[in-house]
Amino acid sequence: MGPNVGKPTRRSFLKRTGIASATALAGVTGTASAEGKQPGNSGGGPRRLTIDLASEVQTLDPLVSLFDEVSGRVVEQLHEGLFEHPDGETDVVGGIAADYVLDESQTVYTITLDDRARFHDPQFGAVTAEDVVYSFERAVASPHSPGVPPWLLLQVVGIEHDRNEDGNYVPGSLGVRAVDEKTVEIELESPFYGTLEVLSRRAFAILPAGIVGDVPGYDGVFDYETFASSRSIGAGPFALREWGDGVLRLDRFRPYHRNRPAREVHGIDYHIVPDADDRYERAVSGQVDVFPIPDSEYDPSLLDPKRIDDRGREFGEYGPLPSGETVEYVSATSLTSFYVGFNTEQVPRPVRRALAWGLDQDAVSADLFQGRSRPAYHFTPPNLYPGGPAAYDDHAAGYPYGTDARVERARQVMEDAGYDDSNRYELRFTTYPNDNWAQLGQRLSQRLADAHIDLTVEEVRFGELLSRGRQGDLEAFVLGWIADWADASNFLKLLNPPYTDTSQENIPGGYFDWGGTSAAEQAADAWETIQTNQGSTASARQVRARAAVTIEEANWTDAVLLPIHHPEHQRFWHDRVDVPAFGALGAPSQALTDVTLNPKGGSNGQGR
Repeated sequence: MGPNVGKPTRRSFLKRTGIASATALAGVTGTASAEGKQPGNSGGGPRRLTIDLASEVQTLDPLVSLFDEVSGRVVEQLHEGLFEHPDGETDVVGGIAADYVLDESQTVYTITLDDRARFHDPQFGAVTAEDVVYSFERAVASPHSPGVPPWLLLQVVGIEHDRNEDGNYVPGSLGVRAVDEKTVEIELESPFYGTLEVLSRRAFAILPAGIVGDVPGYDGVFDYETFASSRSIGAGPFALREWGDGVLRLDRFRPYHRNRPAREVHGIDYHIVPDADDRYERAVSGQVDVFPIPDSEYDPSLLDPKRIDDRGREFGEYGPLPSGETVEYVSATSLTSFYVGFNTEQVPRPVRRALAWGLDQDAVSADLFQGRSRPAYHFTPPNLYPGGPAAYDDHAAGYPYGTDARVERARQVMEDAGYDDSNRYELRFTTYPNDNWAQLGQRLSQRLADAHIDLTVEEVRFGELLSRGRQGDLEAFVLGWIADWADASNFLKLLNPPYTDTSQENIPGGYFDWGGTSAAEQAADAWETIQTNQGSTASARQVRARAAVTIEEANWTDAVLLPIHHPEHQRFWHDRVDVPAFGALGAPSQALTDVTLNPKGGSNGQGR
């Protein structure tokens, strides 16, 4: 147990759509196939949403789908966890959890399940605490579980558990217990403020206890292959109807424990269309309802932005398409950051700063990424930055290297450090295969030539880049980071100087070898402050927020990591559809429960 930090707190999750109906016994809808019908037709037939997928769905196992975006989109409809990020936003609301109590030590979560939540197949009935215990045990002990879910639960959240002499998890020892049929207790080794954010990952969806026997103590109802394909039974808003011949169909689950609009979709038809040109043609001709536009067909001049909300999402219209139609769109900044990194032991600070002066994030976003990204001035993405997108922008106004390339400043930095045309610096810039990064390298090479830097672009396989980074065998390089969970610390841990020591066997941070400066000391102290203030109180949050800003500013000072951009999630849809906007986690993290077809006066995805 951790220290006493105050009175127990209770969190009641208000369901976004009110009280669930009393319909709670039957299975999925019995709607007829929408084959041959125009999506969203109003002629009395079933209203089904049609979406194209770029590749085959590999699995319907929530654990394995964590690393497959296409599979994850479908799993998000079938399964539900204790908590969730509504519409892919960074907020946390109750899913199967109706409410919870956090004890005084902030290490014990007592969670009450929604007594209306039930599984798709009537043989498994209502969701119980034993189902939760099984699902979490499977996440950490199943041989099918990839390495990330056990790491998140055992090391990041720190759920109590026993370890054997090799330091590995002892099956059956996880601190997740059924108090009674509808109450679960989760005990942590120490307080961790991000517990609910981690538990909102789709990997931790709740399954019927023993549905597959891949953990000790459970025989299994289905073999694994059956479970991961035709019998992936969850408690989500849609249930699997059929999967084959390039089409995967889901039907609305009528006993789902939340009400939905009267004109909600009856089901979703996913069509597997690997060719990007074919997908675009189907979108233009109206054969799908919501869709992306590939880079090869995208024209930023056709965007007509209408407004930006307080989450930084842009809404507007795009068109005309080749068909003459103008469609709706939303763009949301992702929880992803790409950056130029340096091994600071190999690249002196003046060179790093000179490159910072030669980098023009705004132009890179516009020219190399067609404006489908947000220029980055912090490592932390806007929706995770303390205070949100507005605070991100306010603080970014102080970025010390400006928003456009300033070669004269780069030259001055180098000359102040003793470099000139007879004493030039040779810099190796390593990328993985990507045309945009190759172009970025060439831009920097041309500019920095006037700043006494001879930059050579080197392209290697992605795996080789990572391997060399771990060995400290990189100078300047390009990489990106995608959030493991929705919090700034998930990014800033890469900038904790002790974590960047490449002499460590398993380096937990970036490949920077950062240390020995006052800025590095400030960053290390700030990270320690975050680690010693892991509680969920308002004061602890404020302390962590200040420390996060300190780390960002320390990075600015030493130019260890130069932010490039945060990619944007974009979605387009025809006017016949009303689909809520997704948030920073993107479309793969959005359950399509509030979508309506043929809406009258709908918001057309204009957010909440």
